[in-house]
Amino acid sequence: MILSRHLTALAVIMTACLALPGAALARRALPEAAAPAQQPALPVPPPTEPQAVARAQAEADNAIANAEIGDLFENITDGEFPSVRHRLSGMVCDWDPGTDILLHAFEGMPRGEDVSCGNTTLGVTFTLYATRYPERPTAKEIVDGSIPAIRQVFTDVQAYDGAAVSMNREGDDQPKIATARMTARIGGRKVFTRSSAVVVGEWVIAQRVTAPVSDAATADLMAELGLITVIDKMVSGRQTAK
Repeated sequence: MILSRHLTALAVIMTACLALPGAALARRALPEAAAPAQQPALPVPPPTEPQAVARAQAEADNAIANAEIGDLFENITDGEFPSVRHRLSGMVCDWDPGTDILLHAFEGMPRGEDVSCGNTTLGVTFTLYATRYPERPTAKEIVDGSIPAIRQVFTDVQAYDGAAVSMNREGDDQPKIATARMTARIGGRKVFTRSSAVVVGEWVIAQRVTAPVSDAATADLMAELGLITVIDKMVSGRQTAK
């Protein structure tokens, strides 16, 4: 079963998600309050140095080469953050420089039609999957189907009842995100984990995020923003290709 393969692969890197304290994560992810109108505007950050862009491009090249999937992913880095794109679906994966990224192509389907990218940043593990299912499931069906597989990886799985963020846009033509949020234990530690999915064209984009439970609200926000960004890039790429 595809979902079981996804969760088994994700379990290998899950245990690293508790490495850093929540304070650092919160400082990085939560936006500061808007400055009062009478205060001067903040200075515009200088352009990214060419050396930083070159390092990021090299890092993305290495990630593709190490996974031996140059036929499936292309390097689209144009700034200081390494960035790669799945050629078939248009799913874009980017990450903080210097952090490990895992690109993977699953077997059992035509090559390139079931892939993932994932990394751990500030103690939070993010994994994206792009899958072209022959039966065209809904986003909710994908999320509901992931719960039994999640229970195989985690223990003490419970519904999460804390603060949560939803950024679904209005309009029948807008891709809708389905999400299940849970708390659980892995390696004896309590974590927040969420399973999301969205259908973009003929592709299902699934997202798995796991963080220390103390960082649940911040991780949920980061996950939702990240998934919205992935959707926008895919939709924009499809419109450009027309």
